[in-house]
Amino acid sequence: MFPVFVVIYCFSLSYNKTEEDFDSLESYNDYLEEKEDAKYNLANDIDRDATKQKIKEYQEAHRDEIVANKARDLDMRRMVEQVRGVLIAIDSS
Repeated sequence: MFPVFVVIYCFSLSYNKTEEDFDSLESYNDYLEEKEDAKYNLANDIDRDATKQKIKEYQEAHRDEIVANKARDLDMRRMVEQVRGVLIAIDSS
């Protein structure tokens, strides 16, 4: 069995939507509540099997979105690293 922090980290890789991905603030808040409930259940060993099954179903249903959001996050990280490189070059001048 993996340590709880590993399970929660892997879980967070799938639940990677942002507010912009939702039509309404209410929908986004519902998503956040579901995400936090699942993390709490995993961390506190509450309904662990049911929670893991729910996460698996979520991952299967949203596979394309998860991949697209990870790509978006990766693109953002690359842009940040490029800006850092420019700022370091400016500071070095």
